[in-house]
Amino acid sequence: MRESGSPAWQEWEQELARNGRVELKVGRRQTWLHLLGAIGFTVVGLLIALNATALDEQLAGWMSVAFFGVIGIPLFVVQLLRTIAIVVDATGIHLVIGRLHGSLIRWPELVPWSAIRHASVFEMASTKVVILHVTEAFEAEYLAQLGPLARRMMAAQRRLRAGPSLALPGPLKASAENVAAWIAHGASRRSA
Repeated sequence: MRESGSPAWQEWEQELARNGRVELKVGRRQTWLHLLGAIGFTVVGLLIALNATALDEQLAGWMSVAFFGVIGIPLFVVQLLRTIAIVVDATGIHLVIGRLHGSLIRWPELVPWSAIRHASVFEMASTKVVILHVTEAFEAEYLAQLGPLARRMMAAQRRLRAGPSLALPGPLKASAENVAAWIAHGASRRSA
């Protein structure tokens, strides 16, 4: 139990001292909502395509089925089936992905504490993501492992965030602000 006035992440720090690691889970509620939306648009598109008399209406219905049914539903099902956890331990931050991988940009196996300058929260469309601001040397090593398209995407993210950084998968079940504060505290303490 957290003492009154102590940081919200104090329990994670105690768990890290006790177990040697802390596992932060990624929430799935948004993915479930996206899946339900894709199913709904697929059904509506199918009804339009089968009941429409005009060619443009039929085409719109089939396009909805193709996009939401053929692309959207499988995408969200795969996201729900794969387990993602962020593991924090004495060496740094690991991203643990279950059996089903599949992302455009591969995350590094380990972001060591020495590579983390600080952490912050980035909010876009009411989704909060924890950003790890990393050293130039770590970013260069990480980018060398990526393909050309992924490197261009990371360069765009760098301009957006004003420096080398990585975003933790999200949304997290825990408060993004508390996670960022804890990581920033850990990085300053462990890299010193």
